[in-house]
Order: sequence, then structure tokens, then C-alpha cells
Amino acid sequence: MLSTVKKGLSLLIDDRKSHVPFILCLLIAMVILIAGLWPFSLNPVNKVERLQNENGIRFYGQGIVFSGKPLVMQKAASSHDSVTVEFLVRPHREINNMVPSMITLYDGHREQFIFGQWKKELIIRIPAATADHHARYREIGVDNVLTTDKTHVVAVTSTQEMTDIYIDGILKKRFRRFSLIPKDRQLSGRLILGNSPEGTRSWKGSLFGVAIYDRTLNNEEILRNKRAWQKYGQPLVSGEAKPVALYLFDKHDHDGDEIHDYSGAGNNLLIPATFQPLRRIILGLPDEWFSRANLMDVTVNILGFVPFGFFLVASLRLAKNFSAPGVYGLSLLIGFCLSLAIELAQTYIPTRDSSFKDVFSNTMGTAVGAFLTKYALPTLHKGKGDS
Repeated sequence: MLSTVKKGLSLLIDDRKSHVPFILCLLIAMVILIAGLWPFSLNPVNKVERLQNENGIRFYGQGIVFSGKPLVMQKAASSHDSVTVEFLVRPHREINNMVPSMITLYDGHREQFIFGQWKKELIIRIPAATADHHARYREIGVDNVLTTDKTHVVAVTSTQEMTDIYIDGILKKRFRRFSLIPKDRQLSGRLILGNSPEGTRSWKGSLFGVAIYDRTLNNEEILRNKRAWQKYGQPLVSGEAKPVALYLFDKHDHDGDEIHDYSGAGNNLLIPATFQPLRRIILGLPDEWFSRANLMDVTVNILGFVPFGFFLVASLRLAKNFSAPGVYGLSLLIGFCLSLAIELAQTYIPTRDSSFKDVFSNTMGTAVGAFLTKYALPTLHKGKGDS
């Protein structure tokens, strides 16, 4: 009788132990879901505010500002086309794991040009002509010109042949065979400030004015405007120098959700109360798989799913009627489906981005965790006939 009780207790203890991997697997899955869908808000606050003591707007998180309609250059596309972009800027943070977007011209399909920041470097990107039509870019930059918490006047002039970059009225660099103007179409699109169209490249800093011209300003005009920007908070506008878009972020904009366009074109900027990207991508692919930021992201996603794969396989092996190949195949399928569900759900969360890269790396993490059980749980595999 006593031996029968002991045998029953040992079986009960073994049965409870068999549930431990399953419970741990569920807990890890819950943590993964929370991390993948945080902050759960479908209408997050747009983190843009107007400055109180001076004219300007500040981007302090996931924020975006965009024009109500496309900005179109007045001239038709030709070899004589040119453009100048001027803005008064004060960066608040250096970022080195991506290139946040300060100013972007977006035509509804692709960014026509991007003004971004990497550490102290001003980065300018334009679409690269590729046969496979992937979203790759050509890039130029000027280092050590965007000092944190210091105000700079940036002016960029571009023709079909070259692009010049001025910082505080001084020509810093000239890039030949690099142009902001497309060769096959007119330069146009919606102006976006503080972020990318997908809302995944948030920039942190303040803008005090933006002006865009459909011609090239000369050295004298740029120096004169630099002094006017610094003294009056706006460029000198008269006659031929009139811009096609001009935003001063002044006191007339302090009420409401619009920023007035002083060019006369009436293309006001909008500050939505909630964060609203202009483009949502489902299971998007990265521009550069082997960039430092992507490799770090892939590593984190793999490591995050290793414990899930480990305890998932352990719980399945302890269950009856599962062969070794069936356990590994089922665990990979479950890991893939969990990751896919998270990425699809992220398309409805404005502050998150849906990426096939994450599905791939999460599934790889599940596979690594499953593989590790072969060495961490040898007695389990022997007991289940793993030959």
C-alpha cells in the first residue's frame, strides 16, 4: 500500500514537471506579444509642439508635420531646372543607429529627396536608379555641421549637374553629378517635416523656418538670407527671390493645427493631433540588409525568440504522439505564425512598422532555440526515441 502511494506521488510530480516548459513557453509568448505591440495605441499623440518663447516647432518623439497638398515647382522639367532649400534648424539629439528625416519631399510613391541627420552629419538622399526598383538611395553628406542645441542656417542649391551645401552662409561642399531634380519628371510632392512617410525615422530637434525656391540662389543671396534668418527669423523675399513655399512658424500659427505658407501658394502645413504616417508598409523589406542598424535589429529579434523556441520544443517533446521531426517542424511553424501575427497587427499601430525582416529573424530565433534543446535536454531526447 505504501509503495503504491509513493508510486502515485512520483507520477504526479513528474506530470507537474512536464507542464513547466509549457507554462514557461506561454509566459515568454505573452512577453513577446507585449513587446511587439507596445504601446497598444491606435491613436498616439503626435509629438510636435510649438515653441513658447520663439517662433518655431519642436519634434520631441514620434512626430510628423506635412503639407496639405503637393508642392510643385513652377518650371517644367528641363536641363535648366534648379532648386534651393533653406531652413533654420537646431538639433536636440545625435542618433547613430539610423538617419532620422528632417525634411522630405514625398510624391506618394517614393521620397524625391531627404534631408536627414546622422550624429553631427547632414545627410542628403535621393532615389537611386535601380533595375529592380527597390527603394535604394544615393547619398551625400557634410560632417560636423549639425551641433546639438546650436542653431544653424542650412542652404542647399541644386541643378541637374551639381549640388552645393552651405552652412551658416559658407559653402561647405560641392557635389558634381548629384542632383535633387529628377531627370525624367517634374520635382513635386508633399513636404514632410520631422519624420519619414512611414513614420519610422523620427528626428528630434527644432525648426524655425523653411523656404524652397524653384531657382538657384547665388552666394551673395545665401549670405544675405543667412543674416536675415538669424536676425529676423525669415529670408529676404522680393521679386525674383520669392520662394514657392515659405514657413516661418510664427505667432500667427499658434492657434489651430496649421502652419501658414507665406509664399502665397496657400500650401499650409498640417500638425495632426494624433500621429498619422502618410504611408503604411505591410511586411516591408529593409533598404540595406547588412547595415549596422539592421544587423543589430536582426540579432535582437533572433535572441528574443530563442527562449520561446527552446521551451516550445521541450513542451512538445514531453507531450505524447509527437515524433522528433514533427516537433521541430511544428515549433518552427508556431514561431513563424506568432511573429507574422505580431507584424500584421503592427500595421494598425502608427508608432510601429511591419517588417518581413522581423518575421525571418524571429523564425530563425525559434529554430536556434529548438536546436539547443538537443544539447540541453539529452535525457529528454533519449527518452522519446530521437533516433
